[in-house]
Amino acid sequence: SSGTQVGLPLLSFGAAVVPSRSCAQHLVESLYCSVTPAAGLLASRSENCPALESTFRAAVWHAVRVAPQINAQEVANVLWAFAVMGRRAPPALRNALEAAAARFCGGPAGPEDETKNGDSRTSTFKPYEMTMAFWALTRFGEAPSSDVLDRFERRLPYVMARLKPKELANVASAYGRAGGGGGVLPKLAERCAFE
Repeated sequence: SSGTQVGLPLLSFGAAVVPSRSCAQHLVESLYCSVTPAAGLLASRSENCPALESTFRAAVWHAVRVAPQINAQEVANVLWAFAVMGRRAPPALRNALEAAAARFCGGPAGPEDETKNGDSRTSTFKPYEMTMAFWALTRFGEAPSSDVLDRFERRLPYVMARLKPKELANVASAYGRAGGGGGVLPKLAERCAFE
């Protein structure tokens, strides 16, 4: 085939030309961020399948490597996928994703802070992504890092009005599992009362 291959031997784009290395690298990063949780889910549902478990470990290893380059949505999606499949992210991956989550939580945010200079790696979480990532980080009763917690609690009041009832419930349940939230829970309760 005359396809262009990028990073993986079976990933071909037919006759399409990849415009730049950064575009190709982003595609590979996105692929691994999607494959990692999917492989983990398959491995957790398949008894005694070393090939799936091996695929999952390889995908996790690569996800750790690319975590600093992935965007806010990919961070939230990977955290959420691990939480939903009931599988703890390995410590190295959790640490890498938590560092990215802290970066994407930012500080006080307005709509203009969603993306800076068009670079998705320096953007902030959209409000629903922020609550999804926070919920996922607390899924197993562990509190997020103090950096994530501080930034989340600093930004939450600025985005609370844009959150849907389910997102507000996710934040409340996250604090219920991990503790804390004394500074934001009263505001959250007030917001829920008007939903």
